[in-house]
Amino acid sequence: MTLSVELLLSLSDEMLILVDPRTLHIIQASPSVTKWLQFSKNEIEGKLITDIECALADVFFWQSVQSGEFSAVVNGEGIYQDANGGTLTVEKTVQQFELGDKSVIGIRARVSTESKVISDALEQVTASLQSTLESTADGILVTDLQGRIINLNRRFAHLWSLSDTILAQRQDKRVYRAMAKQLFGPTTWRSLIEDVRQARDADTFHSLTLKSRRFLESRSKPFVVRGQLSGRVFTFTDITERMRTQTELQAARDQAVAASGAKTQFLNHMSHELRTPLNAIIGFAQIIKDDAPAKQREDADHILQAGWHLLALVNEALDLGKVEAGRMEVTMQNVCIDEIASACTSLTEQLAKKRGIRIWNNITHTHQYVKGDPLRLRQIVLNLVSNAIKYGRDGGNVWLSSSHDERGPTYITIRDDGTGISSEDQAKLFQEFSRVGENQQHVEGTGIGLAVSQKMALLMGGMISVQSKVTEGSCFTLRLEHVESPTNESSPVSGMGTAPATFLADKTVLYIDDDDTNRAIFSIVLKKKLGAGKVILAASGKEGIERAQTVQPDVIVSDMNLGDMTGMEILVVLKADPRTTHIPIMAFSGSGTREEIEIAKKAGFLHYLMKPLQIQELADALRAMIAHTEHPAIQPNTHKTL
Repeated sequence: MTLSVELLLSLSDEMLILVDPRTLHIIQASPSVTKWLQFSKNEIEGKLITDIECALADVFFWQSVQSGEFSAVVNGEGIYQDANGGTLTVEKTVQQFELGDKSVIGIRARVSTESKVISDALEQVTASLQSTLESTADGILVTDLQGRIINLNRRFAHLWSLSDTILAQRQDKRVYRAMAKQLFGPTTWRSLIEDVRQARDADTFHSLTLKSRRFLESRSKPFVVRGQLSGRVFTFTDITERMRTQTELQAARDQAVAASGAKTQFLNHMSHELRTPLNAIIGFAQIIKDDAPAKQREDADHILQAGWHLLALVNEALDLGKVEAGRMEVTMQNVCIDEIASACTSLTEQLAKKRGIRIWNNITHTHQYVKGDPLRLRQIVLNLVSNAIKYGRDGGNVWLSSSHDERGPTYITIRDDGTGISSEDQAKLFQEFSRVGENQQHVEGTGIGLAVSQKMALLMGGMISVQSKVTEGSCFTLRLEHVESPTNESSPVSGMGTAPATFLADKTVLYIDDDDTNRAIFSIVLKKKLGAGKVILAASGKEGIERAQTVQPDVIVSDMNLGDMTGMEILVVLKADPRTTHIPIMAFSGSGTREEIEIAKKAGFLHYLMKPLQIQELADALRAMIAHTEHPAIQPNTHKTL
């Protein structure tokens, strides 16, 4: 009989359940029961039928059965709960019959069509959701409002190093305890939980540091079911590699900033150290050239040419260093290219004569203006003209010209009829330390002039281009923004040329410098060349301040880098003293960026000259300072640099 019952149960596609009416325990169940309700055979047999049939009406029905009252159910409706807490709507028939020597309750149930569709859909959605959770690179944790864990994925377990043992126990406290132990800092976990609790329906974000030196980002969002806040979804992202990269980048950035600062200090130091001896060479050569016999004047002229050439090389190297260190500065003005072209052809005239090269300046009287830095523009054009002469042929020609397209840029071209440049060499022209062509050992220069010129042009919003053919010559073109007319407010100091040559005859000039040679040059120039009435020399900042307070000279010239004080410190002391506050002061330095010069100007220096000394430049500056003292409305130039 038992075998036939089991056979009957196994052959049925419906759920067949036998229940003991006295205890309400399930005696036997068909395989379809385990299939639908997801209980194993051992789990289902011996289970209370009221754990399966969970509708309130079913509970009352089984209470009546247990009390001895039974009424058959035919094609009734019920709700069954499966092993995962889900529910199924079923159609059932319940009857009582005798099995051997005892009475049993038999249930024949099948899942309703609608419930099966819903069940299949839920199963599909659940499987899809689980696949999504497992495929994401983030760790995901889902909790209810009380913090009970609803779901999590393997990535979450991996990020938090949760063992299979902990996961199998399904104890939320053990999971949270394992997470808290890994966090760096005793209050981190408590503060995180408190933030989440207070957030309610808002998003949260936390950066977490683990004791293993890993870094996680935690984000959470509330989720709502049927309009009710039901829990939170947490995502955890491992950002360890990103943090390491950021740390490495920050370290590299700090190192680069330190290196740039060191380079800037080095350039300023080298500028001072190189210009100081050049000041002596060029200064004494200028003095000798004017006063010596003809033969010595010729020798002095050679010294001057070598000195200016050496200064040009120094300037190129320092300018390149400033560009690379990000310290190159430009002051944009409306510049007349006539004046630039005339100045550059004049400066290169002697170089051209040595090789029998004729310079044709076709820019004169064009009255064209461009937007640029006058000093940097002069450096660029001078470099291009010098190169055209150095790389031209003996007895050849160099042409300067300009053109302007309507509402377009202005083009300044320097063309020669020399040996030309190959296409391969043209690609190297604007590279630092690259000298192209043959027989370069016979050409003076460092090979960085074009590289610096191109970078200066770019800083001014322009560009240098080249066209050349071997044996036919080269044409370099500088493109700059065109402007219609000058709009600069200041005018050159040299325009104040009506002052008499003896403007220093009754004046006292104090010069402060700790270099013996510089003091000797200034003394000779001031007395013999500029006719100063009295020259006072001071070998230190302290001595200079004392002389200024005692003598109260008409003009003070101070070096900016003395052994005991800086020029700025001297200025502060003199401007704070009523005896010397009115005396105009000029700075003289072997180094100085535009920023430093502007700071010096705002502090109170009326002029800022760069070494080496140029007598005419000094005369113009002193004349302007005297005029400013006698006529305060006249504003002298801020500075003048080579």
